[in-house]
Amino acid sequence: PRPPRVPADLGTIALHALRKVPAERYPTAEAFAADLRRWLDGLPVQAQSHRWGYRVRKFVARHRVPVALSVLVAAALAISALVATSQAREARAQAERARNGAAVSAAGQEFLEGIFKASSGDQPDPAAARQRTALQLLDEGAARVDRALGDAPAAKLRVLDTLAQVYEDMGLLERAASLRGRMAAVASQAFGAGSNEQIRALSAQAQSLNASGRRE
Repeated sequence: PRPPRVPADLGTIALHALRKVPAERYPTAEAFAADLRRWLDGLPVQAQSHRWGYRVRKFVARHRVPVALSVLVAAALAISALVATSQAREARAQAERARNGAAVSAAGQEFLEGIFKASSGDQPDPAAARQRTALQLLDEGAARVDRALGDAPAAKLRVLDTLAQVYEDMGLLERAASLRGRMAAVASQAFGAGSNEQIRALSAQAQSLNASGRRE
């Protein structure tokens, strides 16, 4: 049978005690015994080089349970910190999206209200304003979108979509498809080709073209 393996520290103590040069051995039998007691107690032995890694390993070996618990607590705290940071970042992103959505809605509502105010009695020629048809107001609104909302692409997309839906409700599918095409161009320029905004605009344009019979 293979002889039992001698523990590293015990072997080092024995070799230290058996060195050929007397000055390199333990100075006294008490020093030799003290190093053996240190090994039995799991402490770093004097015969070993006192490197940082060696002392850490000895410390961990003597305090396995506390060290393991400390590692678990540290890991739990780190995970909690990461989760909290991620949640805070998501909360800020949601708040920013909410603010952007509110701004887009406000800009779109203001523009649409401006279209219908064009037929009110506040105009320079109230009589002529009241004689405008709904279709005329829609056409004028569609012509003004780029000028009025040029620096707000998200609001422009929402207004164009609303006007296109009204055209569709009126059965003017060609005009609706034309506005959907403008939506796709705006989305591509503002958000990039292949963006979700462009894809939604192209999908809506395809539906309008299909409904108008232009399936090609």
